[in-house]
Amino acid sequence: MENVFKYYEFSLFKKDESGSFSGNDIAFTELNSTHFLIFEKKITPIICLFQSTETKMKLATNLQKY
Repeated sequence: MENVFKYYEFSLFKKDESGSFSGNDIAFTELNSTHFLIFEKKITPIICLFQSTETKMKLATNLQKY
């Protein structure tokens, strides 16, 4: 898993303060100008979300806090 984070240059895991991820830790990276990946770390396994431009503006606003 660490190789994936390094290859795609993910941010460090930080606590979500936006409420979008229930206060869980998240790490993110931008794939291109319209797509990015977010990993959410829960007490259980990590979940990977693939986002498109439809939700980018909402999430980008929330991620600017990091």
